[in-house]
Amino acid sequence: MNLNKYRGALAHPTVLLIEDNRMLQLYARSVLERLGCAVKLASNSRQALLSCFDNISFILTDLDLGQGSLDGISLFKEIRKRAPHLPAVAWSTSVEKSDECLREGMKAFIQKPTAPDVMGKLLSQYIH
Repeated sequence: MNLNKYRGALAHPTVLLIEDNRMLQLYARSVLERLGCAVKLASNSRQALLSCFDNISFILTDLDLGQGSLDGISLFKEIRKRAPHLPAVAWSTSVEKSDECLREGMKAFIQKPTAPDVMGKLLSQYIH
């Protein structure tokens, strides 16, 4: 898969990846790094909320978080209070949550697993 067309459009952003599944962490990190992104990983809602958002350009959040006290949508609401300027995209195996994500202000919803070119296209839309 040629991701070079997206690499040029991205100015070395840092993505906060919120994902509790180790295999999906590895997959998403690999794709994001091939796109030229730095990746800051949070494995649960607590780690995500302890993150410093100063150098973050984009958030990719798992809606199916099983660890921590908050689900993905509740976590997004808390992050939005701290960093309202950051674009966030939800990814989940459950498409039933897509409408709620968009209503809450997420930029998009993508289904797991996500093809690298889909991730590249999304990042290039929201990171300049």
